[in-house]
Amino acid sequence: MGRKSEDLTGKKFGDLRVIKRDDTKTHRIHWLVRCRCGKVFSKRSYNVKQGQVCNWCAQGAVDITDKEFGGLKVIGIDKKTSAKRKATYWFVRCKCGKTFSKHTAAVTSGVLCSNCSRVRIEVGYVTGKLTVVDKCVVDGRTLWVCKCKCGCEALLPQYVLYNNKVKSCGCARGDALPDNFKDITGQVFGRLTAIERDGHDYRGLATWRCICSCQDGAEVQVTGASLRRGNVKSCGCLSRELVIKRNKERRTDMAGRKYGYLTVRREVHREEPGVWWLCDCDCGNIAIVASSQLVYYSTRSCGCMSEERSYRHRTMLKEDREKAIAMYLSGLSLSTISYKLKTPFSVVSRTLHEDPNIVINLNTAKRAASSVSS
Repeated sequence: MGRKSEDLTGKKFGDLRVIKRDDTKTHRIHWLVRCRCGKVFSKRSYNVKQGQVCNWCAQGAVDITDKEFGGLKVIGIDKKTSAKRKATYWFVRCKCGKTFSKHTAAVTSGVLCSNCSRVRIEVGYVTGKLTVVDKCVVDGRTLWVCKCKCGCEALLPQYVLYNNKVKSCGCARGDALPDNFKDITGQVFGRLTAIERDGHDYRGLATWRCICSCQDGAEVQVTGASLRRGNVKSCGCLSRELVIKRNKERRTDMAGRKYGYLTVRREVHREEPGVWWLCDCDCGNIAIVASSQLVYYSTRSCGCMSEERSYRHRTMLKEDREKAIAMYLSGLSLSTISYKLKTPFSVVSRTLHEDPNIVINLNTAKRAASSVSS
């Protein structure tokens, strides 16, 4: 049988008084204890007997009763709230005479009551560039008409003016420089030279107007972070030159090779990125095609192949007509003829049944074949 645990309920160990056993802890025996500051917490039996107080008291916290912090005077400790919220709360009296409970950090910081700490908003109140000129009520909400120094007016709710969240109509956005602002006017980053600061982007990062040293001399707007990190070095001309250089290093001599109807003659220069080749088509025309179009067979002619394919899909060539008639007389179906000639079924059917000349020839050939068989 296990050893029977000792009941510590009601006993006092140093500055701790045991309230009852903590049934929420199942692994080991814990007891709910009240510290000298009024805080209630759970401790193991060994720690209770050692008289280990709460963390706040263990850090050397002192009694601040009857002390003053700003406009607050401490009356005494609030044991009920301290036990409920598991923190040290004090009864304090504000300079206006109001008594309330605050935790230690708020008391030592001198935080006054809500009435004393709240700013009174009225006509003539000034915050930043805004001056309150009138009061109105819209849908039950109190709104204040504020006039900015730039001449614009803004309709703002009361809590915005309390917290000083808005200090202008929007004209001052980006005017204030941050503490870590770095002036890079005149500095060179790759091919870009920073001329002047030009506002900020949607993320709030400072942007700079820069001029590129390329032939075009283009102006671009780049964030200072992108310039310092080397993410942007030109107006885009550098990346285009690198693509052209990389393509030239990777290209192979394709002169004399044949791709579909095209035969490569020589390389030609074009302003577009890539390697371009002058090709002779089997139909006699000339075409300028990129290497990627030839290698991946996206272009196989000067355009005559697509025209020939479209004509073939619309009509049948003379030799194909003769083959189709011979196959039809031999007893093959239209679908089989379409498959063997690689011609759409509709074209074969229309050619054999709608062309009057072919119908006459088919009827003559059928009568001749029947007379021979009889």
